[in-house]
Amino acid sequence: IGVLPQDTFAYFDTAYRILKGSVPFRDYWTVSGPFIDYLQAAIFYIFGISWKSYVINGSLINTLITIIFFYTIRNFNQDRLHSLFYAFCFSILANPSMGTPFPDHYSTFLSLMGIFFFLIAIKKEKKIFWLLVPVCFFFGFLSKQSPSSYILLVLLISVFIYVKYSKNLSFIKEFFTSSVFCIFFLFAFLYLNEIEFQQFIYQYISFPKTIA
Repeated sequence: IGVLPQDTFAYFDTAYRILKGSVPFRDYWTVSGPFIDYLQAAIFYIFGISWKSYVINGSLINTLITIIFFYTIRNFNQDRLHSLFYAFCFSILANPSMGTPFPDHYSTFLSLMGIFFFLIAIKKEKKIFWLLVPVCFFFGFLSKQSPSSYILLVLLISVFIYVKYSKNLSFIKEFFTSSVFCIFFLFAFLYLNEIEFQQFIYQYISFPKTIA
């Protein structure tokens, strides 16, 4: 669309290109944020291509993570008034500093959602939350490789500690099934869009390690 300064318009142009039929990795270089590209494209499709629509995307993750945070602390027996206060404070911290979508922002808070669901899964012993944990980290990684990959490592260590002390393996089926589904989804996306797996590895894994 002709506008692509660093950071503040980072996903404006790529989302527009997706609406015109372009595919990340195949038609344009992608080092972070294909998930954000498609999310922004969907928002442009619904609300039209404008700066206001772009800012809506920057607020979506803030709203979602705040609601999940409120739900999490409520599940740990915090009273409603304090939960609302903490959630309000959290929402201020969770808002992107530039007001528009940013890869570090999405990667961090999608991973944090995974942590919250992990804690709720242990507290409530509901298998649905074990299904959601890998999904959150999957989309967090497709927003930006870090810090999601580092947070995932911490989560896996935490899962190991949980299994060691609780002797509970009932969640493995859901956790493994969700993880396999995410991997299958990625390969299906690459195959259906005729994206070479080598290009995905080079653009999204190898090249980013050479910068910053």
